[in-house]
Formats: sequence, C-alpha cells, structure tokens
Amino acid sequence: MHLNRVDRLQAALAGERVDRPPFSFWHHFGLQHMPGEALAAAHLAFARRFEPDFLRVMNDHPYPAPALMSIDRPSDWAGLEVLNGKEAGWGHQLQALETIVRGLKGQTWVVDTVYSPWTLLARLGTRELMIRTARENPGFLRHALDMVAQSLANYVRHALATGIQGIFYCVTEARHDRLSPAEFQEWCAPYDRVVLQAAQGAPFNILHVHGSRIYFEGLKDYPIGAASWAHFHAGPGLARGLAEWDRPVLGGLDEASLHRQTPGSLHHYFQRNAPELWLPRLVLTPGCSLRPDISPHILDAVRAGVESLRRLRPPEGQSRLGDILERPEFDQHATQPRERPQRRATGPVEGEIRQGPPPGGPRRVFRKEAPWRSDREERPEPGGFRRYDRESRPPREGGPQRFERDDRPRREERLPRREFEDRPRREGGPPRREFENRPRREGGPPRREFEDRPRREEGPEGPPRRLKIPRPQADAPQAPPPPPPEPPGEELSPES
Repeated sequence: MHLNRVDRLQAALAGERVDRPPFSFWHHFGLQHMPGEALAAAHLAFARRFEPDFLRVMNDHPYPAPALMSIDRPSDWAGLEVLNGKEAGWGHQLQALETIVRGLKGQTWVVDTVYSPWTLLARLGTRELMIRTARENPGFLRHALDMVAQSLANYVRHALATGIQGIFYCVTEARHDRLSPAEFQEWCAPYDRVVLQAAQGAPFNILHVHGSRIYFEGLKDYPIGAASWAHFHAGPGLARGLAEWDRPVLGGLDEASLHRQTPGSLHHYFQRNAPELWLPRLVLTPGCSLRPDISPHILDAVRAGVESLRRLRPPEGQSRLGDILERPEFDQHATQPRERPQRRATGPVEGEIRQGPPPGGPRRVFRKEAPWRSDREERPEPGGFRRYDRESRPPREGGPQRFERDDRPRREERLPRREFEDRPRREGGPPRREFENRPRREGGPPRREFEDRPRREEGPEGPPRRLKIPRPQADAPQAPPPPPPEPPGEELSPES
C-alpha cells in the first residue's frame, strides 16, 4: 500500500487507513521585506528538499495600514478602514501563493498563515494600548477589530482564489494569563468567525491556539477542519486532545527540543512512541514553529523516522484512542485549566479588561525585562523602583547585633580632643626635655643664633667664580699652546 501525499493526507483527515502518518514542519524564513518571488522560491526549495505532506506558507507581513500611521492614543484606532486585501505585503504574499501552487503542480496541499484581528492590531500598536482602549473607550477598539476582520476576509478570499487548500489561522489570546474565556468571547471570537467564514469552503482549515495556559472554551465551534497547539508544553496531551476536539489534530513533535536532538535520539523516539503516533486522524507536526537555524540533518532524521513508521504499524485494535486513554499515564493529565494565580506586578493576568488597572495605577510598559543585577532592587512597581528599607530588613540569624547608625554619638557629644601637652607622661620614664633646655655638645663652638649670622655683603669675599670655557671640537683646528711662563730671575740685557 503506497499513497501519494494528497491521498495520504485526505485519508488521515477522514480517519481511514494510511500507509504511514502524514507529516509536515515549518519555520519562519524572515522574508517579509522581500518580493513575492523570493518568498515563493524559499518555500518551493523547502518543499522539494524535505517533501512534507502539506506545506504551510509563512506570512509575516504586517497589517497594510497607511504609511507612517502611528497608533498612540485610543482615538487613533478610528483611522483604520476596510482594505481590498491586495495592499502592500498582502499583494506580495498573494503573488508568492500563485507561484507556489503553480510550482507544486497539485502534488502537495498548501495552506497560508493568517493571524487573528486582535494579533494584527497588537502588532500595529501595542497590547497595553488595546487593553486600555477596551476598558476606557471600547467603541474605538470595536471599530478597529471590525475593520481588520473585514480586510482579512477579503484577503482570505483572494488567497483561496490562487488555488491553496486552506488557511492556518493563529489565535494568540485564548490564554488564562491574558484574556478570560468571557472576554475572549466578547473581543475576539466574533471577529475570528468573520475571517473563518470567508475560508469555510476550503478543505483543510487549521486552528492554531498559540501560547501557554491555553483553553479551548468557545473554540470548538469554530468552522475549522483541524486543531493545533503546543501539547508538549500547554493544554491537554495529544491523545486527550484528540478525544476532546473530536476532529483531526496536528502534533507529535516537540518544537522546543527538536533542534537539540540527534538522528539516533529521533530514531528511538519514533520506535518507542509508535502506538501514539499511529493514532487515527493525527498529522505529525510540531506544536509551533521550529527554530530558523535548525539543522537540515535533523529535519532529514524526522522524515526518516516518519518513514520508519511503515514497519511499526501496530496490530489492529492496539492504536485505538480509547485504549490509549485508559493507560495510567493519561489519567494524570487534567482537562480543566489550572487555578488562576494571584495578580502579579510584572504582567497581565486573567480577565485584565474587566478587573481594571492594578492598584497604584497602570503597569509601566517594559519591552524587555532583563534579570535584575542588584539584590537591593525589587521588581518594578507602578510607581517606579522600590528599594529595601534599611530599618525593615530583619537581622541575620545567629549574627551579631546590628549597629545602627543612629546609635552612634554625634560629634558634638563626643569627648573633647586632648592636646599634645595634656597627654600624660609615661610611667617610670625620664621627664620630658624641652627643645631649649637641651645641653650643648661638649667642646663645640657656641651656638649661633639666626640673627647673629653675618649678611652676605658684610661677610668675607669668597673665591672668584670660575667661568665655563667651552671645549674645542675635535674637527676644529687647535690653537698652539701658550708659551710656558719664564722663571723668575734677573732680566737679560739685549747684548746678552
């Protein structure tokens, strides 16, 4: 039994028998600043290199708002209008989809990535501004979400016209640490359905719930064909998620640790988990995007591991979902979300819109919170940095008593400084002799006082100062030495 990629994927989505589970993986290429031809070439090379059963086309283009539009106040959301769906980066994406569909020649299904209206607005402005607008001026935010949802619906219609088989719809706010289920139903779900209704006729629409501490309340009635989430790190496990969604599920590969694996470890993973990977209506994919710098050898090892599942097909009845859910390790997975934590001063919590701002004012926006280097500083508070109070710190256990600075005597209260003459003499020592009372040296000249010394004018003449005569140079002609002085004696007459 050998199926091509399209037939294998269709059979797996319908829960029918397949030769091996279908698979796919993806990562961001970072080509949103390039034209559509470059984006298409990168995806076609990726598809021909690894041969996945379906290709997800990455779409990192921002919302095509007017040039240099700045969203700084709640009223700025009112400047958004409905777009045709072919503006700016969306036009390049549509061009890339046409080239990819034409290059694959119908041998591989193609899905395009589409982000929810809330996610696009958070990238256009800031999420903190959206929360504040929803709390203070909800009309502006509803207008912006409605405009973006209609623009996305127009783009999805143009994308399906290129020949793709569906969209990969990403939702980022279905998380207990961001919006509560009630808030999600009020601010996200109505606009998500506008976009999904435009793609309802496609055979392979995927809903991806992004993030940690996710919930599925209100998402199961979305018009989608499959569901995806990071089941290794968030939400229910793979088998329980299949039972909970009652539709095809994407998963089975850990996106967080796949880049650290080796071909040998991946081979053992597929050998050990073959019964779970052969579950019906399962498409083997990572729970989220892989790292862009992942080695191609790792992706080749994943493909080889999927091909090895042909020889590891479990006997009939051993890969049923009910049998796997009855195992003890699956009973430990809780289907209900964890309890909501207490409000933290470093980030939003569940129900942030309805709960209002935290005590002390709204939280300051920190783009990147680095680890604190000083042990005297606490985490940021709404009023700024707060340091430890010296008096409120408890003393060390078992240490000496802390000497407080206030207990020290002040300078005015200290004892007066003792002068040199007031110091007590050493006991048993000789009496201190003053400088004037020192005895003179025996046999020495009398001591001359400073005033008795003669001045320079009245003193004896010193020897004449010797003049410095320059020495002759070696090359210069030397003068003859002077004649020696005549010895003293009688003068000679001219006749002699």
